[in-house]
Amino acid sequence: MITYIRKNAMFVGLLTVLIVVSICFGGYTLIQKNEHNEVVLPPDQEEPTVNDAEIAEFEGSYGSDASVHLSWSIKRNNHELKSVKLFHDGKQIGGEMKDLSSFEMAQSLYQFPAGNCKFTLQAEFDENTTLTKDVDVFIRYVMNIEMEHQPVKDGVLLKLKYAYDKQSPVSVPRIKFTNGSNVPFSVSYQDTKKKVNGTIVQAETTFQLNTQSIAPGNYPVTIRWIFEGLNISKDFEITVTK
Repeated sequence: MITYIRKNAMFVGLLTVLIVVSICFGGYTLIQKNEHNEVVLPPDQEEPTVNDAEIAEFEGSYGSDASVHLSWSIKRNNHELKSVKLFHDGKQIGGEMKDLSSFEMAQSLYQFPAGNCKFTLQAEFDENTTLTKDVDVFIRYVMNIEMEHQPVKDGVLLKLKYAYDKQSPVSVPRIKFTNGSNVPFSVSYQDTKKKVNGTIVQAETTFQLNTQSIAPGNYPVTIRWIFEGLNISKDFEITVTK
């Protein structure tokens, strides 16, 4: 062994230095001192912090029933929820919403203006904390589109009933046949009657579908009412009998 060490003195010396450095470095990482010469120990396990309350979701839509639908989700995170309110254009809608997670508002009752409407959800918690969140809902310019048809001599009366905000007037809709267009129907405009209810205009436009030029029989027809410039249309299917 001694002979081996003498023959490999350089290798043994380098190995010894490496071992000593490794031991010193390991000791240094275990006991590290800060600038004040104080031993830095691993931190104690802290208790989980209580997260802040938040309005997780607030969504809105305008349905085919001409109503605004709002829904929300609130994370209390161990905070006391004291009050929840809804606002539109700075004015409160309804009463206290604390026990609700959704609310529905009929256009005919609340009469929101057409276009983008901003709604605000306000949640009040303990420690005088108040959170708000906004959502935009697009209110269609034409609402409650319905059609009635009535047989008359030499034709059928087509009556379209619809509503719109008087601050956003719409033109008289036009008619297009998407089914049955090969039949020589003609239509003639009769009139448009309007009745104002608050800020909402209730309108009824009447066309007559003329049948003088067609042979007796039954004719399935799809009628499309088109509101020019608004990208709004609606189809109705009827059967014309002569």
